[in-house]
Amino acid sequence: QRVRSRIASDLHDELGLSLSRIAILSEVASRKLENGSARDELADIGTTARDLVAASSDMAWSLDPRRDDLPSLLARLRRLAEDVFAGSGVRWSFAAPRSIEPVALGAEQRRHIYLILKEAIHNAARHAGASQVRLSVALDDGRLRAELVDDGCGFDTGDGTGSGMVGHGIGSMTRRAVELGGRLEVRSRPGEGTTLVLDVPLGR
Repeated sequence: QRVRSRIASDLHDELGLSLSRIAILSEVASRKLENGSARDELADIGTTARDLVAASSDMAWSLDPRRDDLPSLLARLRRLAEDVFAGSGVRWSFAAPRSIEPVALGAEQRRHIYLILKEAIHNAARHAGASQVRLSVALDDGRLRAELVDDGCGFDTGDGTGSGMVGHGIGSMTRRAVELGGRLEVRSRPGEGTTLVLDVPLGR
């Protein structure tokens, strides 16, 4: 526990802050340059740095033993959705039980669930062309069921189990669900939006 806490703190204090500084400096330098090509490259540096800031924040959170429970996971997902959809014009909602027992989650279990739903949220924001996105989480008999529905462009899913799907991160999401002893179902058709359902046991 102490080792996990120290690593999480170090990731935030050292790596996260340094990457944030790189992102800020690249933006400042870009404003001062007249060369368009150089500005584009600095913009790429800034984008990469911000992506790494987000990744280091996720790693720090996943390692922090104080976050090994379901309420922490749901709070993190809500903040992620707020950040991703802010200013996008997408109407989004997040539904979860009002009263949530502090169900203990292992670090790997919490990390896998978060990364599956993070990928789903980013897919809806970046690729779906959706105007509405709904994420709901329910608990039933020791299982977590998360459903993300968008009204976007949809895509061809093949058989709906992940096989035949190219891109969208579906393969890695499915593998994570299987590692958790659960399953991931994706229902979509071109022009008809997408529904993603994650069903996993808790407390394994």
